Amino acid sequence: SNYKNRIETLTIDVSKEESILKAKQRVENEALADGKKLYAIVNNAGVMLSESQLEEVLQVNVHGIYQVSTKFLPLLDEEKGRVVNITSASGPSFVSTCSTKYKDFLTSSDISWDALKAFMDECVHLRKNGGDFGREGLGDAPSYGLSKAIANTLTLNLAKTYPNLKINSCTPGFIKTDMTKPMAEAWGKTPEQAGMKEPSFGTVAPLFLLFVDS
Repeated sequence: SNYKNRIETLTIDVSKEESILKAKQRVENEALADGKKLYAIVNNAGVMLSESQLEEVLQVNVHGIYQVSTKFLPLLDEEKGRVVNITSASGPSFVSTCSTKYKDFLTSSDISWDALKAFMDECVHLRKNGGDFGREGLGDAPSYGLSKAIANTLTLNLAKTYPNLKINSCTPGFIKTDMTKPMAEAWGKTPEQAGMKEPSFGTVAPLFLLFVDS
């Protein structure tokens, strides 16, 4: 019960900048008085929507990470701060289906945010106009996998831009959540039969990145 008294919930709509700024102001006012610094940022928000909703998926799964990170990074300890982005194994799986051109692009730490935004805009335009992602070298471009691949690229860029911070992305595993359980149902299986793990298992990798020194 003592731990519960140390926890405060803070609702953020990561797709809306004004919501992020409001949350940042509350953290500054209520938690960082007397020169205190924020220990870490964990970007865990994510959505899996239909292929026609690529723009909405990217807004949460990529733009959300960028907006929350850049707004809260000034609050971190400049020498000890950490950022953990929860992505997915579907990101590397997507990259494996891409042409060499896009494999190189999505695994480079030199890709700027502006370049990533331009790439996302191209993908959204292609999707809205019924383009052939495979012919463009983008595999079958499932919205979720594409978004997680770009989130990993963004993580590489953030880590290079802020070398004094520990910035990583990780996959929590195939976790039983409200987002994934419908997949098992569609396969005619229980979450356990589909290989899904309990939510507590999904905390192992993020906690390692948050607290273990290497």
